[in-house]
Amino acid sequence: MKRRIFTIALLAMLTLTASAQNTTTFLGIAVEGTKAEMTKKLLENGAVRGKNGLEISGIDDVPYLIKIHTHRGKVYRLSLIESKGTEDVSLAIAKYNALLDWYKNSPDYAEYEYNRPADGSDNLKYESYVHQGVYYAEFFQQSDPQLYNRRVGFQITDAFGDYRIERMYDNIYNMPKGR
Repeated sequence: MKRRIFTIALLAMLTLTASAQNTTTFLGIAVEGTKAEMTKKLLENGAVRGKNGLEISGIDDVPYLIKIHTHRGKVYRLSLIESKGTEDVSLAIAKYNALLDWYKNSPDYAEYEYNRPADGSDNLKYESYVHQGVYYAEFFQQSDPQLYNRRVGFQITDAFGDYRIERMYDNIYNMPKGR
């Protein structure tokens, strides 16, 4: 009986480990579990509670607000939005392009085929209002044998009245599916 319980426990741990390895990570934390569990993990890894919710700094020396998205009680996305934006469109485009270059040159990420640099020819304010962000890039964390399971994206958003970079770390297994 003890052997059976031990075997079941071992199989459960291996299953949990395997699913965590196929999930997008942020700061080494798998994007999974409940909102309370994710909040706890983020707080243990440098996030702090600020007046606007969870905040983290040190990414590109820019402070970010963290939003934890859930569906049916499970985390499917972490969004990190710059806490300070800019009204200067050219500065927002320069930040976006620098981030795009960084991901393209990182050995830890594979590029989605349709990413394009921002050239500034579009009316960013109009496009961000009408299309919810005209500049969006998507990459995949390389450590997954099924590459598309570990999606990371970023975009220029018109949030809080000015332009900010928003990063998204997705757990595709927990995402809403047509609901």
